[in-house]
Amino acid sequence: MKQAILCGKLLNTVKKRVDTDQVILVEDDRIQAVERREAIEIPEGYEIVDCSDRFVTPGLIDAHLHAAFDPMTYLKDYTGDGVIRGLINAKKDLLAGFTTLRDMGCTFYADVSIRNAINSGKAWGPRMKVSGWAISSTGGHGDLVAFDGDPPEDITVMTRPDLVMKGGVIYKREGQPVYFPLL
Repeated sequence: MKQAILCGKLLNTVKKRVDTDQVILVEDDRIQAVERREAIEIPEGYEIVDCSDRFVTPGLIDAHLHAAFDPMTYLKDYTGDGVIRGLINAKKDLLAGFTTLRDMGCTFYADVSIRNAINSGKAWGPRMKVSGWAISSTGGHGDLVAFDGDPPEDITVMTRPDLVMKGGVIYKREGQPVYFPLL
């Protein structure tokens, strides 16, 4: 998709000022150019998005959220409840100007399902960087809904990239097998 966004006012975060009468050329979700209207010729085949009566800002980034999590209901939620909640929250975030979200963990990989639905075009939402299942120390923040990582070797096993790519790991804790279905 190719778009030319006509901006009445544009927040220029590089030069720390507000510029007027700007054009942003976007191709496949990537900004190709930002120029003053009179200094640029819009190439053929670009859809015109007229925001000439608006104030346009760069996309915002929320670097720590839990899109699928509701602290009031998480102990009784089903996995699907979290995914639906997360899809609704992701759309709200996009409409509020957030173009990237970093989800810091959830249960049952709800954040991965949300990201995949957005990436496949089945749902509206911003780009998502996801963590998968949260990891916590025993008694730590998130202990009730996260994998516990005690002793530290457990955390090493849970976060090793090669294990993530293989889809899971089985190891023993206190003599009992523990399966972690990692991504």
